[in-house]
Amino acid sequence: MKLHKLRIALLLTVLFFNSSAFAIDQVILKNGAIIEGKVLADVPNRHVDIQLVNGNKKRFQQTEVASVERDVPSNVDKSMSGSTSEFYFGPQLGLNFGLNTGGTSDFSWGARFGANATQLSDFAKLAFGLSFMHLQSTVSNVTGSDNQIMVQILFRKVGNTGFYFGPELGLDFASISVTGSSASITGTAFTFGADLGYDYYVSSGFSFGPDVRYEHIGSTTLTASTGGSLVTSGSDNLKALLTGTFHF
Repeated sequence: MKLHKLRIALLLTVLFFNSSAFAIDQVILKNGAIIEGKVLADVPNRHVDIQLVNGNKKRFQQTEVASVERDVPSNVDKSMSGSTSEFYFGPQLGLNFGLNTGGTSDFSWGARFGANATQLSDFAKLAFGLSFMHLQSTVSNVTGSDNQIMVQILFRKVGNTGFYFGPELGLDFASISVTGSSASITGTAFTFGADLGYDYYVSSGFSFGPDVRYEHIGSTTLTASTGGSLVTSGSDNLKALLTGTFHF
């Protein structure tokens, strides 16, 4: 008799979650995480209780919750239909530390944009993006600048948090000029590195947080406008940035 009741309970559970595949409850946290299941209790100014798809129950304090959505399409269903693509765009600014130049630092700024391509189970969202960064420094009468265009492959919202990380590669365009002289030196180098950061979601459409990037600029041949060339052996840089991101 007990075995029969257990089978009935399991069947009802399966039917419940299958029937709610296109109508499921979501608890959206302030850190951007989306928890799916069946909301059991939503007590104002206290807590929200939700039963997850795997049957476990979780409680979140109202101070953690941004909103509660009922009877909405689940993330799994939307990823299967290809409708979970989420575009993002935002500015970045901070300091660039030259690891091969005694730790000298220069102001750096830029922007990035991309799109979440797919949900990788509960692990993360796979995103593809493009990043532009500008670095300019002046020593005595010599002014140098680097413009970097990097293609990024990022794992975003790792473990339903705001963390993201991933590799990047692209090109660095160097330009050097001397005050009082018409001479200029330019060159292009292959660049690769890695990006690690955290998005703190102020709302579902905007987040901000720290971003740390390591980049290696490969060897290149700098060409002077007056003739001649200079071969560089490459350099390593560490960027400490603050990023604001709009999600739409």
